[in-house]
Amino acid sequence: MPLVVDERNNLATVMAGRVGFISLHTADPGTTGANEVTGSGYARMPVVWGAAASGIVVGAEITFNVPAGSFTHYGLHASSSGSSGFRGGFNLSATATVSPAGTLKVTPSINLVTA
Repeated sequence: MPLVVDERNNLATVMAGRVGFISLHTADPGTTGANEVTGSGYARMPVVWGAAASGIVVGAEITFNVPAGSFTHYGLHASSSGSSGFRGGFNLSATATVSPAGTLKVTPSINLVTA
């Protein structure tokens, strides 16, 4: 039996409070934040979260500078650098391909609908 909506909202809000930065990945980040993008001015970006609703909290759209390539996931981090504080990752809505190097816009979310 799934959690009630109020509890999913509370958990999503707590999780969002533990995530201050979003990363981009070229493949599944797994449990460590692997496959994070590098180059072309890429950096993890700070995130501003909205209010949780129906077990989902959505962040404001983020624009990343990226090298040419394909991007499949975004990651949730406590800090702007380093491997500690990785909280998990989610698939992008679709694989994004950028060529040549440029920018990529992502709207991150924490989705606890199935929790």
